[in-house]
Amino acid sequence: MKKVIFALVAMVGVSMSAQTSKYVSVSTSFGNINGAGETVATNSYPSIEVGVIKHDIAFGLAFGASKFVQGKPWLEAKVTPSFPLGYVSGNIIFGLGSYLTNPEGKNDKIFTEVGFGISKTFSNNVGVGVSVSRWDGFDYVSPSVSYTF
Repeated sequence: MKKVIFALVAMVGVSMSAQTSKYVSVSTSFGNINGAGETVATNSYPSIEVGVIKHDIAFGLAFGASKFVQGKPWLEAKVTPSFPLGYVSGNIIFGLGSYLTNPEGKNDKIFTEVGFGISKTFSNNVGVGVSVSRWDGFDYVSPSVSYTF
C-alpha cells in the first residue's frame, strides 16, 4: 500500500507544470467523544499536509498520528477539487491511506477519507478552513491553517 501511495504522488508530481502552486497545511481532526474513557487526546488526529494545486485541484500527501499521545503514524494521498462559493471556496475531499506501523500484528490497514469543506485564502497566501469527513470509518471535523507559495 505504501508503495502505491508513493507511486501515485510521484506520477502527479511529474505531470505538474510551472503553473502549479505548492501548499502546506496543518490540521487537527476532532472525532466523536462518546464516553468510555475517550477524550480529545484519544479521538483527535493531528496532521501536516503538503501538496500542489493545479486548475483548482489539490493533490496532497498528509502525514499524521492517530492520537495526540502515543498515536500510530499514518500516511494518506488526497485529491481535493475546489470551487467558488462566493466569499469562500468549497471543496470535496477524497483520500486513501495506510497506517505506517501496526503494533497489533495485523495486516496493513488501508483506509479511505471522503468529505467536504470550506476555505478562505487571504491576500498574504495564508488560508483557513474547516472540513467534515468520514476518515477510517469515523466522522471528524477538521479546522486547518494553510500557506500557499
